Amino acid sequence: MDERSAYLAFNLTAGIGPNRLRALIDHCGSAVGAWQASADDWRAAGLDRRSIEALHKAHGRLDLAAEWRAIETAGLQV
Repeated sequence: MDERSAYLAFNLTAGIGPNRLRALIDHCGSAVGAWQASADDWRAAGLDRRSIEALHKAHGRLDLAAEWRAIETAGLQV
């Protein structure tokens, strides 16, 4: 995973907005580090239970390759 894909993943995760993402990156060092972090790290970054649950769900359901294909098919640039 690269930084761009990690940002896409967070943007597709309900309840993770710019403030929470900034807190995660500040705590974990990068978007990739934040995406790959443990629930304990997310909690230490200040996320609440609902946000942590949303991240767990996103990890299980997101198909980033399919998301990138859809973006490219639509002719969008990210």
